[in-house]
Amino acid sequence: MDCQVNKDPKTGIAKAVNCGVSVGDEKVNARVGVFDKGVFGAVNVKTETGHSASLGVKHIPNYHMTTVNASGSANLYTSPSGNLNVGATANAMRHTSGPFRGKSDMGCGLNMQYKF
Repeated sequence: MDCQVNKDPKTGIAKAVNCGVSVGDEKVNARVGVFDKGVFGAVNVKTETGHSASLGVKHIPNYHMTTVNASGSANLYTSPSGNLNVGATANAMRHTSGPFRGKSDMGCGLNMQYKF
C-alpha cells in the first residue's frame, strides 16, 4: 500500500491524502484505494506502440456521488528520428449518482511534440 499527500503550496498543510494498492506492471495494472472523501478504482492498459487506455470509478459518500471515467491516448505518428511525435487524447466522465446525475463531461486533444 502506498499513500500520497497533496499539500497546499502556500501553507504546506496537507489538503488531500490518497492511499491505495496497485497490482500488475507498467503495461497492465489495476489500482483501488481511498481518498479523503471516498473510494476509487481504476484499470490502466499501455501497449508498446504508445497507446493507452484507462477506466475508473470514484465514489464520494458525503455527496452520494459516483462518477465513471474513461480516457485513452494514441500515438498517431513518430518520425524515423524519434524527434517528432503526434498523438491524440480523449476522455469522458459520466456522473451516475449524486447532484450531477446524468451529466457528462467529454474532451479530446491533439498533441505535437518536437525534441530539439
